[in-house]
Amino acid sequence: MAGKGLLGAAVAALTVVLFTFGGSAWSQLPGNPAGRGPAAPLPVPTGKANVVAVSGGQVQGVVIDNVAVYGGIPYAAAPVGDLRWRAPQPVAPWKGVRDASAFGKSCTPPPNGAEDCLFLNVYKPADAKPGAKLPVMFWVHGGGFTGGSGSQYDGSSFAKQGVVYVSINYRMGRAGWFAHPAITKNAPKGEAVDNFGLMDQIAALKWVQANIGAFGGDNKNVTVFGESAGGVSSMYLITVDAAQGLFQKMIAESSFGLAPAFDHAQSEKVGADFFATKGVTGDSAATLAAMRKVSWADMQGGTKVGETQPIVDGALIKRDSGTAFSEGRELKVPLLLGGTSNEASLWPTANPVDRLAKLGPLPAEYNPDGKHDAAKVINLMTTDYFIGQPDREMARWHVKHGAPTFRYYFSYLPPNRRTPDALGVPHGGEIAYVFGRSTAEPQDAAMIKAVQAYWVAFAKTGDPGNAGGTAWPKYDLASEAVMDFSSDGPVVRNHMFDARYDWVRDHRARIDATADPGIPPLMNINPAREGPRQWVMVQPAPKPPVAAPAVWTGIANPTVTGPIPARAPLGDPSRDYPWFTTFHNLAAVGYVEEEFFYEGTASQFDTPNGQDGTLKDSGHKYKTRLIVRRPKDPKKFNGTVLAEWQNVTAGYDLDAHWEATFEQIVRGGYAWVGISAQRVGVQQPPNGLKLYSPTRYASLDVTDGGTITNDALSYDIFAQGMQAVKSPKGVNPLGPLKAQRVIAMGASQSAARLGTYINSLHKQLGGPVDAYLLFIGGARVRDDIPVPVMKILSETDIPGQVPSRQPDTDKYRQWEVTGASHAGRHLALNSGSLNRRDSIVREAPACTYPTWPRTPIDNVLGASYDLIDKWVKTGVAPPTAPKADIVSREGDIPGRNGQPATRGTINDLVRDERGNALGGIRLAEFAVPTSLSTRENTGNTFCFLYGRYEPFPDEVIKQLYPTHADYVAKVKTQTAANVKAGYIQPADAQRTVARAERSYIGSGDPCKAACRAAEDLEDSTYFYLGLYKDVDKIGSDVSAITRNIAKSDGVKGKPADRQAALKGLDGYITRIRALEKAHTIAASTAKELVTAAEAVKTAVSAN
Repeated sequence: MAGKGLLGAAVAALTVVLFTFGGSAWSQLPGNPAGRGPAAPLPVPTGKANVVAVSGGQVQGVVIDNVAVYGGIPYAAAPVGDLRWRAPQPVAPWKGVRDASAFGKSCTPPPNGAEDCLFLNVYKPADAKPGAKLPVMFWVHGGGFTGGSGSQYDGSSFAKQGVVYVSINYRMGRAGWFAHPAITKNAPKGEAVDNFGLMDQIAALKWVQANIGAFGGDNKNVTVFGESAGGVSSMYLITVDAAQGLFQKMIAESSFGLAPAFDHAQSEKVGADFFATKGVTGDSAATLAAMRKVSWADMQGGTKVGETQPIVDGALIKRDSGTAFSEGRELKVPLLLGGTSNEASLWPTANPVDRLAKLGPLPAEYNPDGKHDAAKVINLMTTDYFIGQPDREMARWHVKHGAPTFRYYFSYLPPNRRTPDALGVPHGGEIAYVFGRSTAEPQDAAMIKAVQAYWVAFAKTGDPGNAGGTAWPKYDLASEAVMDFSSDGPVVRNHMFDARYDWVRDHRARIDATADPGIPPLMNINPAREGPRQWVMVQPAPKPPVAAPAVWTGIANPTVTGPIPARAPLGDPSRDYPWFTTFHNLAAVGYVEEEFFYEGTASQFDTPNGQDGTLKDSGHKYKTRLIVRRPKDPKKFNGTVLAEWQNVTAGYDLDAHWEATFEQIVRGGYAWVGISAQRVGVQQPPNGLKLYSPTRYASLDVTDGGTITNDALSYDIFAQGMQAVKSPKGVNPLGPLKAQRVIAMGASQSAARLGTYINSLHKQLGGPVDAYLLFIGGARVRDDIPVPVMKILSETDIPGQVPSRQPDTDKYRQWEVTGASHAGRHLALNSGSLNRRDSIVREAPACTYPTWPRTPIDNVLGASYDLIDKWVKTGVAPPTAPKADIVSREGDIPGRNGQPATRGTINDLVRDERGNALGGIRLAEFAVPTSLSTRENTGNTFCFLYGRYEPFPDEVIKQLYPTHADYVAKVKTQTAANVKAGYIQPADAQRTVARAERSYIGSGDPCKAACRAAEDLEDSTYFYLGLYKDVDKIGSDVSAITRNIAKSDGVKGKPADRQAALKGLDGYITRIRALEKAHTIAASTAKELVTAAEAVKTAVSAN
């Protein structure tokens, strides 16, 4: 289909990126984007807004902070029944005053949206009177034409600056951008087809023309603005005849101006093929009626970003927007357009070094300091290709046609993101500044003020230069001035990146030829600098005939090779050893670690949310790896394999379950298998396996030679890894062991993917699986899954999972552990030490509060293994557990990472007087509290997952625990209760009690900086030496050091106490070095512990 590849690639990541980038963190987040759920009530108002008469009847909104908000106003009839795939029709009148205190349903495909969704929202100054003639800003949201809604964006900041702000919903997916012969043939005479979403946008603009005056708006001063898919829509609104006169100005953010539209005939074929799968064929009126009877969920189910987009239908859209501009057919209204400095965040190149070599010499402007690595150069070129150079061409054309034009470039990075390896502002990163998110960072606040001032000045006057501050000149062909919203503030730059843009314009064929599969060559611009531009479509190769529907034949047994030996010592620059080789001495406990490669062909599936998946196609070649940690002696193997879907949130494979629970795994005699199923972990720069160690992993590929650019193969690849373990043919990855049971498990992002695996693909891929374990994430589980499923959540995860809570059954258990963070201290110790050993560079967290609550959720996770194993073998389910106490209220949900707030139900944890959560599984470390341990934190990287840990002040400890015996007694009582309930294992309980008995708590002595450092050293000792037989003895020695430090700072402290602590630290360091020398512990482990001990010595000496 013409245009599908480029525009699909351009927006393929939009729905995720739009809500996970922006503001001061720009980290990918787990869970659903805010605002994509059901209709959400507005925050608690301070009063009711005036009743306003609009088309259809009267509406009454609410007043919130001097802004009148009217939500969920219908601007067209519900597009259901016979109105599906029709141009929007007039809204049906209603009687009385319609309550506009809640937003309407979004048009997002199921399960969150609804077909009846054509609503808009109005924000205005509370005191604005009819006829006030205030400027109007009309927002078209992004979301890849499949996601998002107008209600996700809070327009209050615009209303407070004297603007009437309107946001809309428009039809998406197969409801909004869809062609079919039956629709075309049976459309009413003179009515357009295909682009129903664009028709909705035009209908909403007509509603504004008819009604906005009643809200105080000026219908002759309307500015349309949109981002990404909204920017693409804006560029069509400015080029179609039907939108003439409906607006006077346009702002296009990240608008992909040269992206071709889809072809009508090919789109009809795609539509016909889709409905053929529903048993509906033909082009008659009866066919159309049958299509309209297909449920909205079935019709929209499985819609993917990139499949539904603007189509050249010949009536509404007669040509793509680039062609229209080049021919001077666009509306000659003031235009402001631009993008961010890292639009390429949507399209990471798998092998930038290789691609750079294929591209040949590039302008020096791509490498101004001579230090840019290949990834940075390719990112700049990709950003220029999709946004920068097209924006320049569109601006040049618009200026030649006599229309006022302004260009911008958004490169502002918040202070905590200005690192040497920063690639720039990702796609969508400017939205938080346009909408004026709240911030405590002065530089952020200054940039927000500047951006909003320019946008509002443009809306009011058509010239952003009227905002004051740095003058923003009009774009002309002599200077080609661009406003760079830089980290130093707004700066005007003339002929910005001209050499880069010229090179991109003149080398599009070469760029297309070297692009990763999935971004095919689809457009080119005639390189002539003067005269009319020719729009030259480079069509993709014709598609082969549609094959017969794929038939699922079962999980394949892959070809396994290995074990692959380590050919270099740990830390060697060649990195020719297994990724993240454990630092634990497995041999000392009778375990071995081995790495295997496995390969074959994998299938893709469509996985509609919560519904049975269907086979899409098969035969995709792949090769990946699995790593095994198992008992050496078959007699010590309990028969159960823990198969972990490696987590890739950090940009590389992470064995989250192993690092959290290696002690319980070894103690229970389990075999642990880590499976690398995803593209990010295998081949995404900079730390995917192939790039991390080309020497070892060059042959791995989970993309079928680059033809699969997402993780669609990961489900089958994971299943085949488990199949190779449970029913080996050829090489057995377990060596002499025979797997009797397999528990499939994943943490966080991997739990989310495993949730899809369970709900959509268990019928096809569940063969090797005897039970599932979802840790700190995962979807609501279907009630008809025939094998046990357990979910364990930390405090971080609980509020977001409240809407999907489900009752325990004989096949489902859910445990919630309060006081524990999503990413715990073990993660920090494990990943940190391995990153340092293997030279993995990560941005250091800079969080608002101290991190890593010391509530050991790992003990709960470890205890679950034996319980699930018993569940599989006997049918006896694990014990139930109390849920965390939740209070729900309606309110304003802050946007993550600077995204606009949304309105809806807020689920808060109920907290005690000191701020700790109530309910749930309560481990002694939390239930007998010595700290504030909560989920809340902010900052860069993944601070929001790290929790907040602040030890109570000494005076609070004294109030809570007048004596040491009192503290120990409470710990013993709580721990005994948890063992009895089955939440923790006796061995872990014994350590909890022993550490309490050896602690300073209740002694009356203070715990200052050196004491806190010693406590951390004790935690590190138990983690790093967890499999060493004398770990408890060494841990006891550190407890004694901590007590002596606390005692030395107490009122009865003596110099001898401090000396005893220092002597103890010297003895500890000697012991650790002796263990290293004897090869009992790894050199990297010794380095971590000695460094920590030396830090404690420094702190003690400083007192």
